[in-house]
Amino acid sequence: AISLPTSSLSENWFVLSNSSWLSLDTVLSDGAREPWKVSLASYAFSPGSTQQLKATASYGSGPVREHVFNLKVEDAIPPVIRITAPYVVSETCGFSLDASATYDPIAPTTDDLVFWWSCATGTGTIDCRRLVNFGPQIWILKNGTGSSGPLLIVDGGQLTEGNYTFTLQVLRVSDQASITKAWTLDVVKAPTVSIATTPSWYDGQSVSTQPNTVGPTSTAYIRTGQGCGERLSAQWLWALVEAESPFNIVTYFGNSSDASTFAALPGDVPYDYLLPGFRYSYALLEQADQMPPTLLDAETQGLAFGRTVPFLADAPPAAGQVACVPMIGTAAATDFFISSSGWHDEDMSNLSYSYYLLPLPAGVSLANDGNGGVSVSGNFVPPQVDWKDTSSPNHWIALGGICLGHSQSMLQLRLPAGQHMLAVLVEDSLGAVSSAFLAGPLVEASSSAADIEKGLDIAVISNNAEIILSTLDATSGTGFDATKEAEAFTAAARVDMSAIPSVGVNRLPRVVYSVAVAYATEVEEVVLRTEQLTSLATELGNAILATVQLDGSQVLSWTQDGRGLQVYVAKKEVTDLPYEGLNVGGLSMPAYTFQTDPLVQYLIEAGPSCKTVEVQLTTWLQSNPYAWANQTTYASTFVSSDSTVVVLQIQHCLSDEILNLSQRTLTLELPLPERPTASLPEGHVYKATCAVFDPDERQWTRDGVR
Repeated sequence: AISLPTSSLSENWFVLSNSSWLSLDTVLSDGAREPWKVSLASYAFSPGSTQQLKATASYGSGPVREHVFNLKVEDAIPPVIRITAPYVVSETCGFSLDASATYDPIAPTTDDLVFWWSCATGTGTIDCRRLVNFGPQIWILKNGTGSSGPLLIVDGGQLTEGNYTFTLQVLRVSDQASITKAWTLDVVKAPTVSIATTPSWYDGQSVSTQPNTVGPTSTAYIRTGQGCGERLSAQWLWALVEAESPFNIVTYFGNSSDASTFAALPGDVPYDYLLPGFRYSYALLEQADQMPPTLLDAETQGLAFGRTVPFLADAPPAAGQVACVPMIGTAAATDFFISSSGWHDEDMSNLSYSYYLLPLPAGVSLANDGNGGVSVSGNFVPPQVDWKDTSSPNHWIALGGICLGHSQSMLQLRLPAGQHMLAVLVEDSLGAVSSAFLAGPLVEASSSAADIEKGLDIAVISNNAEIILSTLDATSGTGFDATKEAEAFTAAARVDMSAIPSVGVNRLPRVVYSVAVAYATEVEEVVLRTEQLTSLATELGNAILATVQLDGSQVLSWTQDGRGLQVYVAKKEVTDLPYEGLNVGGLSMPAYTFQTDPLVQYLIEAGPSCKTVEVQLTTWLQSNPYAWANQTTYASTFVSSDSTVVVLQIQHCLSDEILNLSQRTLTLELPLPERPTASLPEGHVYKATCAVFDPDERQWTRDGVR
């Protein structure tokens, strides 16, 4: 027998400050999805420091368990230098070394960075420290003529044949972190074309070998004339080259170009030639009848060329697997522990894991093997799944899949009854993905109401929104009395979720909808359930909004036979509203509706710290959650239970103050439903029109709607 605690589990976090334990959320902003986790912003703690943290847990006022641990914070990452410059120029050709693309990983701008250029002579006969850029009163200039800015412009005729090394030092003033980068330039006597490239990677950065990632881009800038050589009718061709001398040319690719000033790297880069762990560059070469096998041979032939800084070929994750314990269980009662291991990657610390539940392939079935495992009948061949292209017929949603969650650690979930296939999608920091599949688990439907009730009770006491919602999902369609489901749903709505946990936001519309249709018929109880329902739907929208960029949008939906739930969210710049209005997701509000004095004053007072407006449109497709209003004796407008209802919320930075819509003109496009077949109260007729629900009067009204 299991004795369940009478109170929900409570977790708290503390940080040691001046010998005193302070609640973490009073000192720092915790962005964790779950109460038992902590997610702090970058640089929440000082670089190079050591912090002491404490976690506590208890059931209500019962005994408190605690764990204390130390956290070592590494030093801040230094600035990343990116230089655009030619490798070869002629004596009479001017050139520039441009480090304007240098960036600071800890700040959005370079305002905190200071630049210094220097030069050392190699095989040349001129002391390059005597360049005009380094002269008295000149070196301090930052516009390129001096040597104290990101740009260094060197006029032609100052250097003689030989090589010269230019070094850039970048200092971050705030913490005195510095980094240097050298660039060696060969100066030749004969006039030659100067070619500088601007790749999307910095020297030595990893570039994925997987084609469906964000591919490498680069532009080669060709400088001719004015002492730089002429190529009036030259044709140019891109090549993949090894990064070390003699710069073997792996392959030529793309079409030849007659560009005179710049040439962009073709989109069809030769991924198949990239070997993981090797360094490569892309080069633009002048085309000849006999193309050279190396860049050194190209130089011997007198061909003009330019190459990018090297990159490191990075393979996608490989050789991993997904596991589930146990492999057989009961819906709503069994905790399934899902994990993934065995992966190999160049940067294991930055792998992300997403778990999915998919139907088994046709002809494959599972059975209880009698030893706690499952036996597989048929030929199990994992399907070809498109994980990113939502328009593909093989997209995981189109294949009937649901996202179980995103976690680098083990998932603990309840699963619905059925014969399932698990998949894990592993993604590296470059966007390259690999997947692994597992036939199972086998989840049997529970025939015991007591088991289902116990599972729901345990879920509620956990105070864990992930467990509660996955348990609700597991009980849907069981034919079980919905009373316990409603209690668990109420608990889930009470959980303070700044973001929906790792159960996966794509899965939640189905969970919320399955509970919505199981409501009781008593009006007062249904009113309460509707309030809880809209509360959880709002939290769902907030979870999605946390991942949406400014001026971006996202939509999640679940439908079956035309009925279901859709949540659309968008973020807009608040100061644009009085000028552009709002047009998102079928909602249209003209600019003049935001030009009232109180609203403009409110937006001004909010200041730059809160510059976004969040829009959420929750659409109940052919599923009116306010259908209970038809049962009230004072209902004047009848809205059928299969009507499509849109709940609109506009919030300012997710604050408690929702922008007042009652005094503003707005246009909202809704799909026209099919003519209902349900009988009407005496004296009523069906009419295609729009209505607004009045929460104070608890009824639908057409007042102010046209």
